[in-house]
Amino acid sequence: MVIINFVNFSGIHGYLKHKPIRRHGTDHIYIGIDHMVDSGASVGFNDTCDGSNCDTNEIANLIVLNLQATAVSPTQIKVDWSLPTHVSAINRFEVLWTGNAVPVTLSSSTTTYTINNLTSETSYNVVVTSVDTTSRPTEQKVHADQVTAITSSVLGFDAECRVSADCDTSKSLECVELTTKTCKCNTDLYYYGETCKNNQIIELKVTNVQVSPTGTDSLYVTWTNPTANSVIERKEVIWTGPSQGSKTVAVGDTSTAITGLTPGGSYTITVVSIDTNSRNEQQEVTSDAVNKKTKSALGGSCSLVSDCDGSNVECVTISELKVTNVQVSPTGTDSLYVTWTNPTANSAIESKQVRWTGTSSGSKNMVVSSMSTSITGLTLGGTYTITVVSIDTDSRIQSQEVSSDTVQQKTKSALGGSCTSVTYCDGSNVECVSTKCQCKTTFYDDNNAEKGGTCKSSRYYKEGNII
Repeated sequence: MVIINFVNFSGIHGYLKHKPIRRHGTDHIYIGIDHMVDSGASVGFNDTCDGSNCDTNEIANLIVLNLQATAVSPTQIKVDWSLPTHVSAINRFEVLWTGNAVPVTLSSSTTTYTINNLTSETSYNVVVTSVDTTSRPTEQKVHADQVTAITSSVLGFDAECRVSADCDTSKSLECVELTTKTCKCNTDLYYYGETCKNNQIIELKVTNVQVSPTGTDSLYVTWTNPTANSVIERKEVIWTGPSQGSKTVAVGDTSTAITGLTPGGSYTITVVSIDTNSRNEQQEVTSDAVNKKTKSALGGSCSLVSDCDGSNVECVTISELKVTNVQVSPTGTDSLYVTWTNPTANSAIESKQVRWTGTSSGSKNMVVSSMSTSITGLTLGGTYTITVVSIDTDSRIQSQEVSSDTVQQKTKSALGGSCTSVTYCDGSNVECVSTKCQCKTTFYDDNNAEKGGTCKSSRYYKEGNII
């Protein structure tokens, strides 16, 4: 006599109950199972039919073999089994686990199934049931002993994961795609102090950046490292200007020298903190930018003496070469007289020029120390714009020019010419009447009122004659 013992599935209630029974035939003993379904109905069976042959005493041949359940992540259990001896008599498998009221139906050729969306650090009972729907008028179900698996705890930073639920979300971790899927910080966070810091990426920012010129081609940069400096994998000092480049510095460094720059060049400097480990993509945090010039050689531009390279030098601003207080007055119909005040740094000037534009244009070279000059050969009654230009040819490779403020002035007009005041009328005994240069009363124009005459006293005038 053969007796097969089946253990009740205690982890799942209200679904399956089995008890061994013995039924006697005329020639042999049949081993069966009363199968009690939810309705309470009892269905018995004597044998199973594999193809066209009914097998007696072998219902155990429908039970799956080597059933195993393995926790593969905090939210997943993988269930594996081998097919039963008489798998051809099976129509389907059903997988049921603690907390799941409805079984998952699988084909009779299936040998594995992964249960998802479980709770971490939780014990789960799993059972796989073989279902035979063809051997008898009603379904016959038989299952192996239940197996148990305990899901693992949630995963920490840098742990290999399958889905984000595997990672410790309380620490703002998510599962991201790298070479393998890995638990990393959420966007804009960084890993520091055993957790991902929320909205604090700014704590990686370098502060107090200071830049000073150390030569015509070099700058020296210092900074204060951030609170979370240990999170940073590397730093870069970056510069832009007449030339641009970058320099990688050690994470613990707080200063560096930049060389090979352009003399007198103005540069913008930043220090960048780079975090490559907290997320699946690189995160960069840039310091505030600082602008600074390299030192200038003699003749180069400067605003302070510290901008100048070498010893025994001083910084003279270019504005100190500017001529001031330019005055221009008309002295004749073709001439103007120009005066000015020399600049404070007049000794730095190599030459001066008085320049004019208007009805005609030209220039006149002056001695550096001069403070006045006459311009002749101009156009009668013409309007001119006058400037005095300081020229420095020694301080730099290229000459530097500083122009005075411009002054406009007219040459004098002859009799009959236009005027705004008597100042602009040439000759004596003239006056400006109705914007026209005319002879004073008791004087007459010896050119018969044509332009360019001379005013003479009328007491010498006899009709038809000039005495």
